[in-house]
Amino acid sequence: MSGTSSPSWELLKKIVTASNSQNYDEMYALIETSDFSDKKQAAHAAISAIELVQDNVDARREALLKFVNNVNSMDFDFREAFRLSLLKGLLGITEQEPQNQPSE
Repeated sequence: MSGTSSPSWELLKKIVTASNSQNYDEMYALIETSDFSDKKQAAHAAISAIELVQDNVDARREALLKFVNNVNSMDFDFREAFRLSLLKGLLGITEQEPQNQPSE
């Protein structure tokens, strides 16, 4: 299988393994400290593994803020983009939407 020894693949495996093993301290440490640039699959795995409830977001706030800043410019599919938007909302990050000016 192509790409199974790349840094992206290794990070993806670590995140998924930690999540599936319910080793959330390790999973959130990976999410906080990893560089996700050029690691789109790992970023997808991370956003899918994050528990989007206020108590969890509050407890993992610093890690999740770093993650959001790290992946904010990535193109996600609809599901991950929606989850990222929910995460930002739970973190209190407001997204600026383009303003449509009425034509006069």
